[in-house]
Amino acid sequence: MIADTRSSRQEAAAWLVRYLTRHGPTNRRAVLAEAALHGHAPNTLQRAFKEIHGISRHSGYPRRAEWALPNQEPRMAYTARFGRRP
Repeated sequence: MIADTRSSRQEAAAWLVRYLTRHGPTNRRAVLAEAALHGHAPNTLQRAFKEIHGISRHSGYPRRAEWALPNQEPRMAYTARFGRRP
């Protein structure tokens, strides 16, 4: 039997790509809640999100974040800040 050498961050990154591919851009809290059900720690998921070059969009008050893969269109309206878009 071959040992699985994937780190928890790599496993979280693979899970996150599958999740965001299936569900599209999603509220960050919803992603973290679902990840917890699958055994992924919040800090590990944050590092995995950076590793996959995820896009985090923010809008509204109170401020809410949406996580997406780089090639996905946003679901929430973008609030321009300082006259620039991401």
